[in-house]
Amino acid sequence: MSLRTHCLRLVWLFLLLVPALLSAQGKVQKSDDWLVGRPQHAVLDRLEREADFPNVPLSSGLVVVVTIGGASSESLVIGPVAGAAPRYAEVLNGWQREFGGTNAVYWSQEDDAAAAVLKDQRGRIGASTSTMALPVGVLLQRLRSEAQDVKLAVRLPLHARLHSAPKPVAESKGYVYYDLSAASVETILRVSARLPAWAPWLFWGFFAFVPLVAFAALGAGAWYGSRSGIPIARRRKFYPKIVQYPIYGSMAVHAPFAFFTLTSRQLYPIADLWLGSTSALVFSPLLFAPLPVLFLSTFLMARIERKLFGATENGKSDIPPPPEPTPEMRQHLAQIQRVSYLIAGIGIAFLIAGWVFIDRKAVGSGLVRFGGISILFLSSSLARVICRRSVEIHESPVGDPVLEAEVRELADRMETAVRSAKVDRSALIVDSVYASVTRSGDVRVSPRVVIELSQEERRFLLAHELAHLKLRHFRQRLIWVYAPYILGTAPVLTVFLSLSRPEFPKLPPGYAFGSMVIAGAYMAVAVRILFKRQEYEADRLALEVTGNLDAAESALRKSMFGWTMPHMHDIDDQSTHPAMSRRIDALRKLHGVA
Repeated sequence: MSLRTHCLRLVWLFLLLVPALLSAQGKVQKSDDWLVGRPQHAVLDRLEREADFPNVPLSSGLVVVVTIGGASSESLVIGPVAGAAPRYAEVLNGWQREFGGTNAVYWSQEDDAAAAVLKDQRGRIGASTSTMALPVGVLLQRLRSEAQDVKLAVRLPLHARLHSAPKPVAESKGYVYYDLSAASVETILRVSARLPAWAPWLFWGFFAFVPLVAFAALGAGAWYGSRSGIPIARRRKFYPKIVQYPIYGSMAVHAPFAFFTLTSRQLYPIADLWLGSTSALVFSPLLFAPLPVLFLSTFLMARIERKLFGATENGKSDIPPPPEPTPEMRQHLAQIQRVSYLIAGIGIAFLIAGWVFIDRKAVGSGLVRFGGISILFLSSSLARVICRRSVEIHESPVGDPVLEAEVRELADRMETAVRSAKVDRSALIVDSVYASVTRSGDVRVSPRVVIELSQEERRFLLAHELAHLKLRHFRQRLIWVYAPYILGTAPVLTVFLSLSRPEFPKLPPGYAFGSMVIAGAYMAVAVRILFKRQEYEADRLALEVTGNLDAAESALRKSMFGWTMPHMHDIDDQSTHPAMSRRIDALRKLHGVA
């Protein structure tokens, strides 16, 4: 699936989730999500351990946790399981009206508590200072009419300052805790916060550094690639370097920077003063903001790249045209596309249901959302499964006795095992000269390999694929590329799974997403280094087995047949494979040819 398709789907997903994220209307309403989740349990555990606060499930009384910054506050009331959560919400709503609040109040009857929460967001983009005042004494008085024993804790982020603050009762990374259970009715929390001078630079560096570098690199590449006064060979050589080196370099620089930013809570002052949030997760939509521009950029760059790397008029005469698809094949491809769109629509429906209509506290609600995302991004593959009857007729691999004999003979010489050898007619490769092998020993070639390559050319191409098995390249990829990436991204899955069940174990989101960023940067580099080395190794072994340098060179050149941009294969920076000219030069050196 193309990058353009992925970007388009992410844009649609973002646009569909915006109404769900903004659907908080009304004053007092039931929450579809957990109010006492894992973060709140961690706060209660700390208060119980260091300040002798009661913990859930409460037998009686109430616990109030007020998290307050310079421009944001969250007042959470927690009572016994049998408590009246709607009543707590009414108290919070009446309390906020006294100081002009108009925010929605949510309540929830949960497995181990009855809870209500009021969030007050007064952030302003570009603000450098802010002050908030909350009459917590009045709130305590009103809640004591609901329960005799009310414990009030104030949770203050380190970037904020509480005026006339008592002695803290607990501290954690990023927060200080105060016990105000004995506060009088006149007590008013006055909190001020000032944005550190470095905070805006950190914010723009975190969210804008990579997109800005990418846009600048794409713009420079577009300018250079379209300069007709520069020889086309030179443009082909330097275009990928101009585009890719800055992008991958910025990702490599950004990965440790992002890990530090996410784990050290350095974005909290911005979240508080600019967006009025007590959590840096409020920035999540900004991660998707560059996608529409990137989508447009890839569309425009594709036109330039087709002219730059497409076959020249002279080259077109050397490349046999691909066979025209039959009417039946066209009908088959159209059917798969229609089914793919239908499945993508079902995935979007699952996402909307999971975020808007299904109670997020229900068992399996997280799986509905995860299933929607999976269906959306696997729609093309699922369409081929649903249309498997049509796929079997038009695209399923077919046996070829000559191909089978050649593969078996080469496998015996190379002392490696193969399971099958067939001609693959799938739509993605039918027009190209293509060969591949799976970890289990299934060799697949496109029809053009059988039709247009000579026997010696085909033997080299097949020996190259078998060399990947002989040299155990699949195991190397698993150990050095895929396993580290999976280990680096696995913590993020725990974050998403815990959305539906708070008791599900997970790492702090900062560490989880920071680990994913570093894992992605590592994989981008490791894939190119390892895969290129393996291609050289497979070429070397294939030439040693077949012994025909001319056939090897010809086979490599013909492998560019059928691709929209054949000259892309001769660029070292554009693929996981080395440039075709470099592979040929390496074979010549191996064979003693200058």
